[in-house]
Amino acid sequence: MVQGCSNKEIALELRISPRTVKQHLRT
Repeated sequence: MVQGCSNKEIALELRISPRTVKQHLRT
């Protein structure tokens, strides 16, 4: 699902909840 997100979107996600982003990247 990260494919549709932009670098800025990911950056915001990392600031909000890095653990959640890591889980998405792992998938």
